Amino acid sequence: MRGGVDETVSGVGKKIYMRKKSNLFIIILSAVILFVFIFVIPLVINELYKTGKGYKTTWNGADVLSYYGSVLSSVGGILGVFFSIRYAQKEYKEDSRQRILPFVATESLMEQDEFEKFCKNENNTNDKNYYAITCLPEKGIEYPKAIPKNIEDIIRNRGNYTEEIVPGCYATMHKEFLFVALKLKNIGEGAACNLTFGLYKLKDGKYQQEIELRKKSIPFLLDRSDILYVGIYWDLENSNMLGTYNFDIMYSDINYTRYRRSISYEIIKNDETSNLCFRQIDTCEHKVFSTKK
Repeated sequence: MRGGVDETVSGVGKKIYMRKKSNLFIIILSAVILFVFIFVIPLVINELYKTGKGYKTTWNGADVLSYYGSVLSSVGGILGVFFSIRYAQKEYKEDSRQRILPFVATESLMEQDEFEKFCKNENNTNDKNYYAITCLPEKGIEYPKAIPKNIEDIIRNRGNYTEEIVPGCYATMHKEFLFVALKLKNIGEGAACNLTFGLYKLKDGKYQQEIELRKKSIPFLLDRSDILYVGIYWDLENSNMLGTYNFDIMYSDINYTRYRRSISYEIIKNDETSNLCFRQIDTCEHKVFSTKK
């Protein structure tokens, strides 16, 4: 990971460190309290009765220590039952979550094999589960559902297209582009509800943190074993379109626990051969993003 993604990782690392530090403090504090209740207080009671001074009672030190031991045992038993019930509830909740857990796996496809299904047919629509993303220098990243006709022609002709230079005069031009097809399949036990996907470019080494505010697809319901196809087109005539992109997938289970997967891709141009190079550089695996409060 690089750039702004490193900032995200360091932020998560800081939270983990603070959580560990807090847990260590709780463990030390608990040990001190146990030491006081088990050893210090009985010693204090014993010493008070050894001196024989102060308020006189009808019971002796042995009676007090016996009573204190009974109280301490009762409190320990109550705490044991409490933590047992709490642990059982936690295990039940986790087991319930696993039974409805969705998991959206991704796979890169041979783009030419799937290209036609991203294009509009004679009914002016494309296949139901095929959705396109276009990355253009002048418009940025958009989600048109089907590949626009002008882009379709560029892909079909391997980058060649006709442009009107002056009225009535046309010239054949060539455009650098990249088209990638991704297959998203729910291989989990439950439905992936409110699924959205989005493509985001790293700019100035920063990765936008406010995920819910970023531009993304319309929500989908991806039931168990359902498949969704996403085709991504990059117009690479402008060198500013090169760089690192993150493809985010976010979805919920039926209990509103939100999950996220993020895949990072890099598009670079070889300085010697001028060939484009497209590669996956990192994957953030299936992680809980948020839970219902």
